[in-house]
Amino acid sequence: MSALRRRALAEGQMRAPRYDVRMNVRYAVLRQGQPPVKGLGTSVNVSRTGLLFTANGRFDKGDLILAALDWPLPAIDGQPLYLVVSGHVARVKRPLVAISIRTHRLWRASELEGKYEVFFGSPRASASEAGNLRAC
Repeated sequence: MSALRRRALAEGQMRAPRYDVRMNVRYAVLRQGQPPVKGLGTSVNVSRTGLLFTANGRFDKGDLILAALDWPLPAIDGQPLYLVVSGHVARVKRPLVAISIRTHRLWRASELEGKYEVFFGSPRASASEAGNLRAC
């Protein structure tokens, strides 16, 4: 644990435990009057109240963001799972982006169809493309 994290814990700033988990992140930055800015990244850590991930996009503090994380385990029926979170950018220190999570839900790929495709495209296509890339 870093000295900065220990100090933050002692001061009560970090309320929720963080878990160091690496997952692929697809995100869309939503700005009023503009089309969503889409991108890819990798999670660094996650808690029930926040997500820290790496990304190359341009972010401003306060930006509304929607992100889908590839869950590491499939559902009991074998479908891929995605943790979809929404929130605001809390801080940016490139390439790291921290968001304060407002909502979160774990979705099966079939449940996502038609809900977030405007932002991310089809999660099933992305999962099969990723599988094809792993096979190379």
